[in-house]
Amino acid sequence: MKNLMIVGACLFFLSACNIEGDATPKGSNINKEKIEEKIEPSFFQTKEKQLKDSLVINGISLGSTVNDVESAFGEPSEVNEEEDYYEYEYVDKGLEIVFLKDEHLVKSFGINKENYQTEEGIKLGSSFDDVMRHYYKYDPYFADTRIFLAHDETTLLLFNFTPENEVDFIFISEKEFFFKANGITFEQMVEMVQRLEEQPEHRGPQEFLEEQHEEAPDVLEKSKEVAEVDDELLRVVSDGDVEKVKKLLSSANYDVNELIVIHEESYADLRLIDRAAENGHLEIIRILISYGADQQLVDTAGFNALIYAVIGGHIEVVDYLLAQGADINFVVKDRSPHNLIGGKTPLFYAVIHDNLEMVKLLVERGASLNQQDEFGDTASMTGATYNRSTVVDYLLNIGANTSLKNQNGETVFDMANPDYDKYNEMLRVFKKYK
Repeated sequence: MKNLMIVGACLFFLSACNIEGDATPKGSNINKEKIEEKIEPSFFQTKEKQLKDSLVINGISLGSTVNDVESAFGEPSEVNEEEDYYEYEYVDKGLEIVFLKDEHLVKSFGINKENYQTEEGIKLGSSFDDVMRHYYKYDPYFADTRIFLAHDETTLLLFNFTPENEVDFIFISEKEFFFKANGITFEQMVEMVQRLEEQPEHRGPQEFLEEQHEEAPDVLEKSKEVAEVDDELLRVVSDGDVEKVKKLLSSANYDVNELIVIHEESYADLRLIDRAAENGHLEIIRILISYGADQQLVDTAGFNALIYAVIGGHIEVVDYLLAQGADINFVVKDRSPHNLIGGKTPLFYAVIHDNLEMVKLLVERGASLNQQDEFGDTASMTGATYNRSTVVDYLLNIGANTSLKNQNGETVFDMANPDYDKYNEMLRVFKKYK
């Protein structure tokens, strides 16, 4: 649930800029007069339409309903939830769409495949110059040719670029929602973009070191020291790009077990192997382990790679991690101040996500049916709380203890929730075992 796209979009800036405190927008350092000479003057006269209308895909745009999205694209590959919003991920289509829970309306979405384009014809692979030509009227901020941020009163539109200056990610969001969800201001985001202008240009680690070596002969020797995981390595691991992962890992001595802070205020952090497990990239996991990645290490929430793989529903990855020695009854110890998830095992998360196939795999491999979390709940109790009638039926049928009580003195039969779907189905399951 930590890889929500609205947080991920900020990652480009947060990890690269190390921003502290409030900031004031300064505008871009790029010479506007030179750019305007290359563009017809009429282009700057008016903003013909609002920025929110710039990205419309199969009739879907900011403000579309969840029903509209499902009609246009079908059921999502994955659904990730936070307290106030949730995300539909369409892996094959290269789409991530975020909705506000109370309204069930599209608040932001991103594109990472070439299937779609903006109303101005910008798509993955378009050049920085093309983006500049079409969106300069929106008072953009940019860092060299790496990030381009257009905005108006209500909307943000962001383009990320490859080292070849080609678009590789497009993201649009309602301004108010984006800044509230990420806990930053517009001024801070602008400062983040501008800080990127101070960073080295797109260069590989070895190329950069060789350039420095001409002025400082001992730099290459220092390259043997451990390198920090950067945005590019995290991105290619997330994308499952095997060749680029191999290339980057061979170019510098990365600490593959480094804990990467995604969002400090939400206690969101993870390791490379966690992201690969979460996204189901088995070959990437094998590569990371060959470079020394430890699947047993945990993040702030107490999760390890096995938990992420279970949450992601990746049977093959779970099977591999167990074969590599993962603890089938690993207990999550929540180290965040909220302590909402302490004591749960992989089986709990398979049940919560209503994944019967995953539940069966874990049970077959020796998962404890009656492990209780810090609140005294078992996996079957937790499942009953969410009215996961099918998986609870399975667990009770194979012998899950129905007499165990949690801290409130409740048994599994007391846990059905009338506020969730399948409440009546849950009650019918209970009748079979009372």
